[in-house]
Amino acid sequence: MRAHAVGSNMPNLNTDILSNIELSLPDIQQQNYIVSLLSSIDKKIETNTRIITELESLARTIYDYWFTQFDFPDEYGNPYRSSGGAMVHNEALHRDIPKDWGTIHLREIVDLVDDKCSHIGLSVDNYISTDNMLKKRGGICPSAYLPVEGRVTRFQQNDILLSNIRPYFKKIWLSDRIGGCCADVLVFRAKHREHTEWLYQTMAANRFFSYVSIGAKGSKMPRGDKEHMMRYPVAMPPKELLCVFSKLYSPMHNQIAKLYKENIHLANLRDWLLPLLMNGQATIDK
Repeated sequence: MRAHAVGSNMPNLNTDILSNIELSLPDIQQQNYIVSLLSSIDKKIETNTRIITELESLARTIYDYWFTQFDFPDEYGNPYRSSGGAMVHNEALHRDIPKDWGTIHLREIVDLVDDKCSHIGLSVDNYISTDNMLKKRGGICPSAYLPVEGRVTRFQQNDILLSNIRPYFKKIWLSDRIGGCCADVLVFRAKHREHTEWLYQTMAANRFFSYVSIGAKGSKMPRGDKEHMMRYPVAMPPKELLCVFSKLYSPMHNQIAKLYKENIHLANLRDWLLPLLMNGQATIDK
């Protein structure tokens, strides 16, 4: 492309030049084989993505049903509120909650982690910045860059990572690995393991992000206020219910994490194969 460009100050191409550039291509049969192979990889990625979307939707539906509508299964397996379960008005939350539930602040059930580690040894798969966290609770993608100096915040598996820049983007991720993150990504860790899945869904809810946005500081690039976050009021379910939700949600989260990793591997494989197949370094048998 550069060799055929015209002009010295600002080399450019036009359709006439492009249409006359000769390309070395495999025969049409080999092209069809290549398309078939790479399309099958793309279809598998699409299938995995649909499964991820369905699992995330199912987890959110169960959470809303149990912890927002309060129709969790009672001792007889019936939906609590719809079956006449006792409710009381809570002044802190400005709504009715189950009679036996308490009200606490986020700081009572979660720690804000500030452990530091060296940037050395991090990879694009376990370094998290605000740039490779996806909007609307989309998780993460491989990082486009790595830090070259300094220390980063260390996170562990089952930590909750939250982008603190422009909280209205709703960038949040429940970690499935060990790694490091930049200072603009906050790391929350449940004080009790059985709270983790419920905490993630609580912090991923629109209600929480609206609360964080209200307390954010700055206009062009608002940042959430940590102290404000830790004062977030929460209706606290009984431990037994949290354990049931954790057992229900954990397999879904594990499957989501597995499919995310598989999609990254498949995309890398596709991008690696394409030039090899096109330039003849690799061929496909019938």
